[in-house]
Amino acid sequence: MNDELLAKDSGETLFEHTMAVVNAIRQVVANLPDGVFDQQGIVDELVLCAAFHDVGKAAVGFQEVLRHQRPKWDGKRHEVLSAAFSAHYSGLSEEAHLAILTHHRTLPPDGNAGREAGAIPSEQMPDPENVIWFQMVNEWETNRALFQEFWRKVCQAINHPELIELGNRSLEKFGLASPWLSQSPNNRRGQLKVIPFERRAKAALYRGLLITSDHMASGKTTPVQFPDLSKVKVYNGKLRNFQKRCQITEQNAILRAPTGSGKTEASLLWMQANWRKNSRVFYVLPYTASINAMHKRLSGIFGTQLVNVLHSKASAYLYSLLPDDKLSLDAQSKASALASLAREMYFPIRICTPHQILRYALRGRGWEQMLAEFPQACFIFDEIHAYDAQMTGLILGAAKMAMKWDARLLFATATMPEFLKRLIQDTIGIPEENVIEPKRRNPTDRRVLDKKRHWIEIWNGSLVTRLDEILQTTYDCPHTLIVCNHVRTAQQVFERCWQKFGKDAVLLHSRFAQKDRNKIEQDLLVALPRILVATQVVEVSLNIDFYQAFFDPAPIDATAQRMGRVNRYGSRPPAQVVVMNEQTSSHKLYDVERSRRTVEALRTAKNPISEDELVILANYVYADGFQGEELLEFETAFHHPSFERLEDHLIAGVHREWTDEIFDDADGRMEVLPAFYENKYRQLMSEGKWLEAISLLVPLRTSMVIAMKNDPKHWRSIDSSDEPWVIHKPYDAIRGLRLDTDNDETD
Repeated sequence: MNDELLAKDSGETLFEHTMAVVNAIRQVVANLPDGVFDQQGIVDELVLCAAFHDVGKAAVGFQEVLRHQRPKWDGKRHEVLSAAFSAHYSGLSEEAHLAILTHHRTLPPDGNAGREAGAIPSEQMPDPENVIWFQMVNEWETNRALFQEFWRKVCQAINHPELIELGNRSLEKFGLASPWLSQSPNNRRGQLKVIPFERRAKAALYRGLLITSDHMASGKTTPVQFPDLSKVKVYNGKLRNFQKRCQITEQNAILRAPTGSGKTEASLLWMQANWRKNSRVFYVLPYTASINAMHKRLSGIFGTQLVNVLHSKASAYLYSLLPDDKLSLDAQSKASALASLAREMYFPIRICTPHQILRYALRGRGWEQMLAEFPQACFIFDEIHAYDAQMTGLILGAAKMAMKWDARLLFATATMPEFLKRLIQDTIGIPEENVIEPKRRNPTDRRVLDKKRHWIEIWNGSLVTRLDEILQTTYDCPHTLIVCNHVRTAQQVFERCWQKFGKDAVLLHSRFAQKDRNKIEQDLLVALPRILVATQVVEVSLNIDFYQAFFDPAPIDATAQRMGRVNRYGSRPPAQVVVMNEQTSSHKLYDVERSRRTVEALRTAKNPISEDELVILANYVYADGFQGEELLEFETAFHHPSFERLEDHLIAGVHREWTDEIFDDADGRMEVLPAFYENKYRQLMSEGKWLEAISLLVPLRTSMVIAMKNDPKHWRSIDSSDEPWVIHKPYDAIRGLRLDTDNDETD
């Protein structure tokens, strides 16, 4: 082989890629939170890690794959060779050697030769019994001359000419003591039992920094220096009193302020008061749609180069933002790269779901970045819901863990019952003076509290049984919102609305393909229809403003969120909001007693209802707080061992399938392909347009899909012969996926 060694099949040389990783590491380390780490010590070691990390790619077989002379290298791992080569340099710590070994895969399985998904095959480890190891070494030795030239250039470029002579040495073993190579928590001689926590944490930190730098270098994206976020102008209007308090409040805080009062701006002012040099900002919202909307909002304030989204649909969302005339494979690559960057240490501000924070805290894939990014970070938890005890416990548990690294926390919500406020105060330690809400004695705040946007009525019956009367009210109202607790109910109500108003009626729920849902949401932002029938997906997502509304019964905090979509800014006289005392579906989405108490409280509320009255009602509905099974769910989640005893559980070089430990598989989601889109999906995939293709999938509860597959009445509706599973139920871009019919459908 006469050519220069390659790092990528694109033709990028090994030297070019190595130096790109070196440069990325220097900026990534420079962007670490100020005063927390020994940045010079870290960068000195990690520059050497970058120099060593890909030297195993010099092996003949690997080079032949990159030059398209053979299809694959039979599963052999180049990083095993890299770690063996780095062992020649005693100036590297064991933590650095482990980062080199595991920068693509997790530690090999304990014990004898074997394989484990995502792990380095144990039969490739340096061992006299491992034939594959010697094959890899021989392939590497074959390219010794080319490697020595590459290594000389690297050593000179990083100003370590004394390391050039290492290029003459043979590969034998790792520079790691045997306990480092054990990922078993039960091994008495393994990493968890023998290696002190401080060293395990350092190894994990190094691994995270090396991986993210490698990813950014591979993506041709050089990290940039973080700006001073505290200097950005986040609000141009006159500040209300409670916003001014946020602007000067340091440490953890609770913000309770009505929708449309400037709560988001107040949260950002708190962030600026608590931001320290290179602090990360995590803006946490419960739903993907609300994250996308907040991304557009914060991008307008801080600029798109500083803000990104972190959720499972990020690639498709970012792709949808591109102009139609630029939708191409290049645009697809750009969107995918941006979504990938959100998972790296690139953006100082990320908007995400609680699940993304939990993925780090419970040590899912990529958890090591937490060790670099949680210290001194600002977390804004927007709309934490009292009706989900388990998620509340998980959020507070992860938040309390982040406090160990001097993170700052803000819990912001429109309607927070007193029990939840006390719970947050007690578990996180927030003093009463850091509970911020509009005060009646202040004129600017009083206008917020006195603003009466809604006139509440309770109707007996359900949305379906009273639908004729509901529709009658819409003739004199330009824009009506109907919120149902279940998709099936929403589709049933919508059919009647469609019959009367045609395209002036719109349906929005979770069983649309992402492509169609994006279109519906974008159209709503341009112009409201006469009637929108929606499920709870509308609660905290779109910045929309309806003139009247009709709701299924729900707990007060969910109901208040729905009300936030009606007469949003109080610029009109109080709008009629009708809450039914019955729901159509027998499936109980919310706690029945909480929904009943909400209806009872609203029935006696004084109209028009004020914002502080909603808080009083929330206190009544949640007077008992979490009790019984709910309390057990909260306590179990809050006291998860990963939160409370990180030191006892952290193993460097491995990650866990964290969702299996927390959430019942039956509550999980899977994406299915409507038969309506099957041909289009296959065509897009064949053209390489996978982002457009996956935008045709529909999310469903896993338990629902499995039940249909096992039900003799519906088993033909699910085709599981290939990925993704195809569902043969009616679908269209107006109604979404319909499961309430026995009819099957093909493209």
